[in-house]
Amino acid sequence: MSTRDMSCFSSMSFSSLDVYVRRVVQNFGVPFVIMMASVYFGCKGTFYQLMAGVQLPYFRSMGLDGLLYQTTSTVSHAPWAMKGLIGALSDAYPLGGYYKRYYMMGSAVLGSAAILCVAILPISVVAQAPWAVSLLFFCCNLQISTLDLLCEGKYAEMMVAMPHTKSDIVTFVWMCVGIGQGLGSLLVGPISDYLGVAVVFWLCVPFAFQVLFPTA
Repeated sequence: MSTRDMSCFSSMSFSSLDVYVRRVVQNFGVPFVIMMASVYFGCKGTFYQLMAGVQLPYFRSMGLDGLLYQTTSTVSHAPWAMKGLIGALSDAYPLGGYYKRYYMMGSAVLGSAAILCVAILPISVVAQAPWAVSLLFFCCNLQISTLDLLCEGKYAEMMVAMPHTKSDIVTFVWMCVGIGQGLGSLLVGPISDYLGVAVVFWLCVPFAFQVLFPTA
């Protein structure tokens, strides 16, 4: 392929992407698209990838053996298996008249505070109480899984109400997740190797907290 052909192909690709994003914004509205990008790029993509990618070296630095690491990891990822319970709870008991809003905000506050604690606490302290670290990561995963579940429910409702949009929003969601995970994977290795795992957790903090603004 010549340089001219590659240039044309690149121009067409960016043009198509621009048309697609404009169509998503037109159909679903700017606030909703911003919230989707915040949840799926910021939280499920970047935040989760940074946190998951650095957990093994973090637990190794705490001196945990393999069995304790597996137990701690299993407990911390339990919220992903609880999504059905979370959904049933939000449907049965709306908070302040909202089925999703305050559950999303509550989980975001909890998870953001938890990752901030992980970043602040020295390894010498948390090594004495690995169960506490497991609980903190549990709260982080609870934030991400709750946001994921409740946003899925909302955009599924909107797809039913606007069948002409087809799978546009699903494509947008997974594009955000993919970009976020790619960014997280790109950052986690060099930062943890050269600056330490604590810096990765500090980097997680703004990605966790930012979702409070579009969900408020």
